[in-house]
Amino acid sequence: MSPLCGAKSTSRGGQPDHGATPLWHARCMNLRFGARDDAVSRARATCVADALRAALDAQAPTSEGEVVVVPVTVGHDDDVADADPELLSAALRVALFSGECDAVVHDAADLPLDENAELVVAAYLPAREPRLALCTAGPTLEELETGATVVARDVRIAAQVARLREGLTVEVDASTTPILLARLEAGEVAAVVVPFKEVDLAEADPPFVVALDPSQVVPAAGQGVVAIEMRSDTPPSIAAILTALDDPDSRTAVTVERAAMRALGAGFGDPASAFATVMGEDVSLHVRVTSRSGGLALNDESRGLASDPEFLGSNAAKILVGRGADRLKDMQ
Repeated sequence: MSPLCGAKSTSRGGQPDHGATPLWHARCMNLRFGARDDAVSRARATCVADALRAALDAQAPTSEGEVVVVPVTVGHDDDVADADPELLSAALRVALFSGECDAVVHDAADLPLDENAELVVAAYLPAREPRLALCTAGPTLEELETGATVVARDVRIAAQVARLREGLTVEVDASTTPILLARLEAGEVAAVVVPFKEVDLAEADPPFVVALDPSQVVPAAGQGVVAIEMRSDTPPSIAAILTALDDPDSRTAVTVERAAMRALGAGFGDPASAFATVMGEDVSLHVRVTSRSGGLALNDESRGLASDPEFLGSNAAKILVGRGADRLKDMQ
């Protein structure tokens, strides 16, 4: 884990350098983090607030500064809102630009791929948990009955789950993890596949949970990394506090994965995933593109320099495009 209380922020991989501002300057500030108004998102934002408090206390144990979480409600129908990650991200950004909060907290997998000059990701936190969890009422994946319904949150994951075992009915339901686990508990579905960390954040305890290795189900780009987004004109005193939470390895991995998705032209609704692992000065990358039903798949596993993450990601995507990835991701 990177240090949270250094005297100055550093610049790497596009991270802004806001100068040497001690974190204890935050003791006179109330930093407000915007988060979606659901249990998992609030818990994720609270973890960010706790990390910041720990960093502040390390330099100023008598600090009286308050870090608050501002829940952001999206629309009037949460079930509809949950179905559109771009709408959710847009709502968080509206809260940020309106001054309702100083920064917003995302799962990096929900960050739009398009760059916005008025926004910057101040920090990608360490301690990533990229794996998906298969949750059932008891049976293992192999023991599920033929035709049993398994639900995943998006087509990126659903298509891969369909490849794990033939004969299952795999559906997409973009509801939050607590809602999907409630469907499992009610017996509406035989299994759900959700981010492993979110099962803990939801304080849920399904009868059977198994973590799916990233080689089995390649996570969505950025999955499991907490991202803190701020305005590009954020005051330097606040920006320095937020960027001090940045983990260089997390930033490098997410940059590689997002570069691959941009080069593939793959958004939230496309069956394409990328997972990068940083190993010192090197990065390994696995990119997978499937047909929408999961019947066909293309994979590229490559390795490159951590110092040039954009090249590694975009080059892997170009290799897959040359092998027909553009056509494949539109096939049933």
